[in-house]
Amino acid sequence: MSIVSGIYDIIIGVDTHAATHTLVAVKANTGAILDQATFPTSSAGINRSLGWVERRTNSPELDETWGYPLTLAAMATSCLLLLRIFKRYKWL
Repeated sequence: MSIVSGIYDIIIGVDTHAATHTLVAVKANTGAILDQATFPTSSAGINRSLGWVERRTNSPELDETWGYPLTLAAMATSCLLLLRIFKRYKWL
């Protein structure tokens, strides 16, 4: 298994809320906070946050036309699958 800091220089963390999303750029090998910003959850705010991420990282998945929607779809599918499993075993 690879260590994240051996693959990426910068990690982006996101704290989501109903009205805003707060993003933080962290140096992978030290954990030092490089930058942080808060954006509204509107369409324009999401686009601004994507630009913020692109300026701070090399994000090949965001360079493709369908990269971002496919990434979101993969995350949503994973969450729904876990929810289904948890309900099936009555863990929720």
